[in-house]
Amino acid sequence: ERGRREEGAGAAMATQSGVVRSYLFAYNVLMALGWMYVLARLIAVYAARGASAETAAAVWDEVAPALKVWQTGAVLEVLHALVGFVRSPVSSTLLQVTSRVYVLWLVAAAVPEARASPVFSSMIVAWCLAEIPRYLWYGISLVSKPPFALTWIRYSGFLLLYPVGAGSEIVITAISLPYQRALQPAPWRYVLCIAALIVYVPGLPYMYYYMMRQRRRQLRGSTISKTAASKLQ
Repeated sequence: ERGRREEGAGAAMATQSGVVRSYLFAYNVLMALGWMYVLARLIAVYAARGASAETAAAVWDEVAPALKVWQTGAVLEVLHALVGFVRSPVSSTLLQVTSRVYVLWLVAAAVPEARASPVFSSMIVAWCLAEIPRYLWYGISLVSKPPFALTWIRYSGFLLLYPVGAGSEIVITAISLPYQRALQPAPWRYVLCIAALIVYVPGLPYMYYYMMRQRRRQLRGSTISKTAASKLQ
């Protein structure tokens, strides 16, 4: 009887693992598609209107509905790390997701003058180009080994995209400060923006160093695998 209970428990864990993997695969694929849609909407705006201050100001109306859904959906990544669905550190996941959700809802959505800046467009481009390969990589890794090209893009793109994205977040937050003071309920929004800018000081090098370590580990492993495979041929 004890053996049957242990066998049943093992089967239940295997089933749960399969369910979790299926959920994570669906989640990552949907998130990748969502960010592709956001990028397509942004490109369509500039393709139709050209690059100008007026176009930059019109970007929010075109991308906001989808952007709110897919960026807020990243909050689930913190939950995934907390419950052990993924091995990502909770601290780094929380820091990155919180900074983006904060910028989206308490800066861009609240202050038209901030989201009308061309810097808002550069931020969205950086977010999209970082998130699309990241979610694709995670989705593919759940069913097979991702191709080296995708691994390289996923773990090298941040070298440019992270400074652009985080720098844009800082700039539009700074742009919003005079307007945040006038928003109600004051002064908590203004104080929160100041606090966020202060957190960026240690947060940026921490995240950059963390991603550099990930890059070295992943690309070293992928290069070794490619070399070993080539010797077997």
